[in-house]
Amino acid sequence: MSITQAPEHIQTLLKTIPDNPGVYQYFDKDEKLIYVGKAKSLKKRVSSYFTKDKYDSRKTAILVRKIRDIKFIVVESELDAPSAPPRVGGRTRREQRSPSLAP
Repeated sequence: MSITQAPEHIQTLLKTIPDNPGVYQYFDKDEKLIYVGKAKSLKKRVSSYFTKDKYDSRKTAILVRKIRDIKFIVVESELDAPSAPPRVGGRTRREQRSPSLAP
């Protein structure tokens, strides 16, 4: 998806994201959190999702199509960013890999 194909609200947000370290959050149309990430440069990292015509994985392509809102938190350095594992579909990647045990 190119920037021009992104919803107008996302295009506007991409112009305002600072070139600072921080945490970014992606939300779907139901305002449900679908992804959390951190970056040295919020502007470069977040924009990178919307400048590709083809993604490395199908999962990323699906994620980008679902993004309807972006929120971000600016921090002093990437080390100051909370180290929350990225969430995909409401579960962390670690939770998706871990077998669950029945009580």
